[in-house]
Amino acid sequence: MKKTLTLALTSAAALVLTACGGSSGGDDTPSPQTARLSISIGDAPVDTADQVVVTIDNIVLKREGEEDVVLPVRDADNQPVTLDLLDYQGGDVFVALNGVTIPAGTYSDVRLDILDEDTANSYVDADGGIHELKVPSDELKLGGFDAAAGGQLAFTIDFNLRKAMTYNPGPDRYILKPRGIQLLETAILGQIGGEVDPALAESCNTGTDNVNYGFVYLYSGHDLTTLADDHDQGAAGAPEGASIPVASMAVTLSDDADPATTDPYTYKFGLLMPGDYTLAFSCDGINDLPESYEGLTIPNPEGLSYELTLTDGGDLTQDINSLSTGL
Repeated sequence: MKKTLTLALTSAAALVLTACGGSSGGDDTPSPQTARLSISIGDAPVDTADQVVVTIDNIVLKREGEEDVVLPVRDADNQPVTLDLLDYQGGDVFVALNGVTIPAGTYSDVRLDILDEDTANSYVDADGGIHELKVPSDELKLGGFDAAAGGQLAFTIDFNLRKAMTYNPGPDRYILKPRGIQLLETAILGQIGGEVDPALAESCNTGTDNVNYGFVYLYSGHDLTTLADDHDQGAAGAPEGASIPVASMAVTLSDDADPATTDPYTYKFGLLMPGDYTLAFSCDGINDLPESYEGLTIPNPEGLSYELTLTDGGDLTQDINSLSTGL
């Protein structure tokens, strides 16, 4: 079954954009009545699945009072593209559209046609089994963009699966919600990453059912008073005014790192908008469910938080050291 997932545009992406790259080869200059559009797809890290596979049929641009612009997404065999979203994390992206020509004008929504409810097309591989992936039929309409005549636009679709994907135990399936999926202006996206002190990472791995090298949480802003675990806005028990992470991920152990020169424990957040961020570490993140408030202590150990500022297209390195007091 095909469902249309309407993607939220950030305020930065809703501006008139005329200077972002991408072309289909040859003459890069659009005609006075058209613009060029490039769209890539990436994912924020998720630790609850081995694969999250989606088959994308079309990207649809909605226009008020005009016909939709339907842009097929095809592989080398001219079939709808099938992607494992976990292959595109930490800033890696799949280029779905590269410099396609669209009419100049105002677009009210961007929609992604996903072939779902059939594990031959889209599914989640988790807990040793293949589970159906469903896209709810409800649509979320949160804005649009202007394509100036002669402009060249480039966006990236960010699937933040820790926020967007939830497990539905009754029918034993996963649901992919528009919440946590954004369309972002590619040119200004940056990344934050670094190494984690091995002694700190190993201190978290204390006999839980799953390997645990700690979690890294990323929050928007500085001077934050209460750093909360992942939860939905208004979740039961969440303190008023608590900061909800914009992203979180498990610390990973690299199999190919040279321990003589590089700490093998790392983290990396990609596809980040510029701005002020607070980064925090916690050994307790393995117990964090994305929708409910667990009341986890963050940071843990105390003091392992850092205030950072990411510029347009920036690449920040922040190592997490158990000997550091952070702020």
